[in-house]
This record gives sequence, C-alpha cells and structure tokens, in this order.
Amino acid sequence: MRTDEHRSMSKQCKCLCQWQAARDVAGAKSIVTVCAQGDVQRLLRWWFRRHGSCGQPAKAETGYSVAGLPKTVAIIQARTGSTRLPRKTLARVLDRPLLDLMLERVEWARTLDDIVLATTRLAQDDDLAAIAGARGVAVVRGSELDVLTRFTDAAVASDAEIVVRLTADCPLIDPVVIDRLVRIHREVRSRVDLLTNSPPIGRTYPDGMDVEVFAAGALSRADALSSDPRDREHVTRRMHEPPFVSEVVGLERSAAEVRVSVDEPGDLARVRMIFEDLYPRDPRFGLAEVVRWWSDHMHASGAS
Repeated sequence: MRTDEHRSMSKQCKCLCQWQAARDVAGAKSIVTVCAQGDVQRLLRWWFRRHGSCGQPAKAETGYSVAGLPKTVAIIQARTGSTRLPRKTLARVLDRPLLDLMLERVEWARTLDDIVLATTRLAQDDDLAAIAGARGVAVVRGSELDVLTRFTDAAVASDAEIVVRLTADCPLIDPVVIDRLVRIHREVRSRVDLLTNSPPIGRTYPDGMDVEVFAAGALSRADALSSDPRDREHVTRRMHEPPFVSEVVGLERSAAEVRVSVDEPGDLARVRMIFEDLYPRDPRFGLAEVVRWWSDHMHASGAS
C-alpha cells in the first residue's frame, strides 16, 4: 500500500476512534487493536458503510443492513484452475482484473454486512487472495474440490447468519439483484431453506446473474448430509432435495436466453465488450442495461 494511502487511513482511523470513544471506551480500544494489527482497510470499509464519515450518518443509498437483522455475508467462490478457461478471473478488463470489477459491484449491494472470498490453498490462487485483500475483503482458503467445506469455513469465520452465494464467473452481477433476493429471503426464511434465481430447471434470470441465499444453519445441515463428491463440489446441490425446502425467484419477463457468465473464451470476449460499452457511461449499470445490450448486439448478429 502506498504511503499516502496509509496516511489517509490513519487519519480516518483516528477520527473513528475519537467518535467511538465518546460513546464506548471498550469499542474504541477494539478499533485501536484492529488498526494496530494492520487490518485498517477492512475496518474502515466496514465502519463507514454503516456510520458515514467521522460519526456523520451514512447516506441512505450506501447504508448497510438495518440493526437487528441477521448478519448477511456474501461468499464468493473463485479459483484460477478452470479447465475450459484457466485464470479467467484474472483476465484484464478495463485494465483491471475481472475479479476486482466483480468485487466492486458486490460492494454496492446495500443488504450485505460483509464480503468473503472463498478460494483454494493452491499457490496459483494467491493472486486472487491479493486482489481481495487490496479491497479490504476477507479471504478464506481451503480445498479446491470440496467447495462446501470452503463455504462452511467462510461462514464460520465471518460469523454469518445468512449466506449469499456468488460465483466469480458472474462478474456482471447486479447488486440490485443481490438486494432483491436478500430482502425476499428475510420474508420467507422461516419456511424456506434455499432461495435462488438460478434453479437447475426453469430459470428466468440471465445466466451470469446467479444469486442464492440461505441461512448458515441450512449450510451446516447440507454439509453434514453431503457425502457425494458432487454435493461437496456444488455447494447448494443438496439443498434442492428433501428435507430442504427451496424456492425460486424469477422475472416477470424471462431473460433466460441472455448468457453473461464466463466459462469459455467467447464468454469472456462478450463480457469484456459489455464492460467496455456500459461502464464508462455508468459504472453501476445493472440487469436492465445488460439485457438491453444483449438484445441490441446479440440478437442483431443472430447469436444464440
């Protein structure tokens, strides 16, 4: 980190401590401890999205979840070992790693209390951990194939009560879609274990806008019940079966023909074009703009 960034963070942290000290001496001491441990960037990211700058209220459009709601954590699974398109999450788009662009979009979600990157222990994924760390995003590392354990470990490490499952091959994820599913889950969580917009059959959201929401307790139960290697690799596969109850969130007008996930070279080229076309006009472009882009560009070319 550059010296000027250190200086700015130290000033912000001092201001934060002064304000907290007036309210809670123990809380201020905790902040000082975290700062001393060098995790200032993550602390400030957490604090100012809740409370604003130096004790001033945060703006409504950047606020975190309301006090009293369960802690909601987005866990993003990522690795560089894809067989069809290795290192796709590190591909350069707008002169930035694709993962960095996705993390930025996830950070704009208003219902999340924290974000965790769940990647592997392999040295080839060190770059992913570094990108997340540079943004102040926590990183949990584990098995390459036992992704379910990776998620369980990430949920425990972050004290998550509600988990939002995201995958790094969906870099165009719309934070508004994340917020929609989290808010619906708050209403149905007493009777639904898994809320998803990407079911195995019958989806209406584009491939690449995938969001799944479930309680940490449901994740623990799935972990205990899953012995099939396919269930260990595909985190929510077991939750689509009894005794779990799943529910699908859809769109009134299906956009299932739109494909903006990144699995193959053609997918990456398409996602790069979307970012290059839409991001300069509005970095926070969302689902509607992506669907419109697809209609204008892909239908006109006759692509499927």
